[in-house]
Amino acid sequence: VCSSDLVTITVSQAMPTITWPTPSAITYGTALSGTQLDATMSVAGTCAYTPLSGTVLAAGTYSLSVTCTPTNAAYSTPAASTVSLTVNPATLTVTAANATRIYGVLNPPFQSTFSGFVNGDASAVISGASSMTTTATLSSPIGTYPITVTAGSLAAANYSFSYVNGILNVVQSAIVPPAAGGIITVAGNGTIGNIGDGGPALDAELSWPYGVAFDIYGNMYISDSYNNKVREV
Repeated sequence: VCSSDLVTITVSQAMPTITWPTPSAITYGTALSGTQLDATMSVAGTCAYTPLSGTVLAAGTYSLSVTCTPTNAAYSTPAASTVSLTVNPATLTVTAANATRIYGVLNPPFQSTFSGFVNGDASAVISGASSMTTTATLSSPIGTYPITVTAGSLAAANYSFSYVNGILNVVQSAIVPPAAGGIITVAGNGTIGNIGDGGPALDAELSWPYGVAFDIYGNMYISDSYNNKVREV
């Protein structure tokens, strides 16, 4: 005696697998590329990433995602995967500008510059100000002294800071005091006139200089009365 039965077999679509190693950290300003977006699928197909290649991410930690669609209809709907990516801050270099002052006067205001901007950024991304100090005091002898620059109140969302110190030169005044009872000439060539701006002080022409003053940094100013101006030596 023979008999037969009908058997129903369900064949499910195969599920592809995605291999995507966790990418190494990058620095702010680096655009996403195939170095980070390098997932592979176990079968032929196409992969779409979020964020897209070419995106520049701010500093922080992100989840990158990919959706891969097989070209073979025998496989199921698209497969997906995610990895984590760390974007480190870029480094801005803060450099203290060198400065010079005359012995016996106050230190001048110190200045600093920034370098290392990326992604089209400029100084507008920075808030606060660096702190710059020196060991030189009003009575410090002629010589060189460090200008030390530190963070102060500096902040920038996508940057960290490194620092380059400057040098303060304390120098002798160019005006040498005369011997007792002596007179020295520091400006003017003895001719009445109104020329010499931007050149040596001793080559300048003055017209009835009336008064002299010094600022706290040792700069000399002459009231050139008939020329209606104040001349800086």
